[in-house]
Amino acid sequence: MVKAPEPKERCESCGAPLGKPSYVDHHIVEEISNPAPRQVIDFLEFEWTCRECGSHTVSRHPDCPPGGRLGKNALVQATLMKFQERLPLQKVCEALGRTYGLQVTPATMLDVTRRVGGWLRPEYMRILRRIRSAEVVYVDETGVRVDGVRHWTWAFTTGSETLIAIKRSSSSGSSSKRRWKA
Repeated sequence: MVKAPEPKERCESCGAPLGKPSYVDHHIVEEISNPAPRQVIDFLEFEWTCRECGSHTVSRHPDCPPGGRLGKNALVQATLMKFQERLPLQKVCEALGRTYGLQVTPATMLDVTRRVGGWLRPEYMRILRRIRSAEVVYVDETGVRVDGVRHWTWAFTTGSETLIAIKRSSSSGSSSKRRWKA
């Protein structure tokens, strides 16, 4: 399957007509969907060089992930297996191979969790800002062991949102809870 983005007609820098792309790149991505087997999608990425100003303009399909060979559904499934199902990275790799035929390594899965965390960081910060500015916030902390080391699970809840974070230390006193930093 090949998916192409909408072509660009004008240079994003100066507005001059672009004509045909000066370069076409391929981003081969493996994607999964439940319950169908994996798909291999060839995302075309068009790049133009403006004849007037020399700047580069790129057009990329909106479904194409910004990096790596795994599609958005594969990234979501892997992240859910790691954090919702609490599977070790090796078990996530085995489950993806068994369920979808995807062959990935634990190092790849570690990189996936890092990338997904980075993509979700802006939304996390928006939720944190809204919770910090709320008139009433319910805060609860619960101790939990992570690899044998005591950590604290913090829950910050307003009437419409909840943010949960795990930190290595716990603060005592209500004033420190009000000033908790993520």
